[in-house]
Amino acid sequence: MVAGTGRYDTTVMNNFETRAFIKMGAEGVMIAALPEQGLGFAIKTDDDANRAAEVAISALLHHFGGESLCRMPEDHAVFVRTKTQTLRNW
Repeated sequence: MVAGTGRYDTTVMNNFETRAFIKMGAEGVMIAALPEQGLGFAIKTDDDANRAAEVAISALLHHFGGESLCRMPEDHAVFVRTKTQTLRNW
């Protein structure tokens, strides 16, 4: 009920279950929480795009939640997939 199938928020929360909560807002705003560490983040991108917000939140989650989030090999794969974005010129 957070976002659609395949969306960043849904993918991350499905993988990490209750260890991380994430929600994308409008205009490049994103929030995340790591309940076990008692930490929360809120970011706003200058270009109002989600792609930079997703990369930034992934970096923050990995930096501050690393070992507690990554309990299984597939947990690390989430960060590998989300640490960069491919931009294509139309």
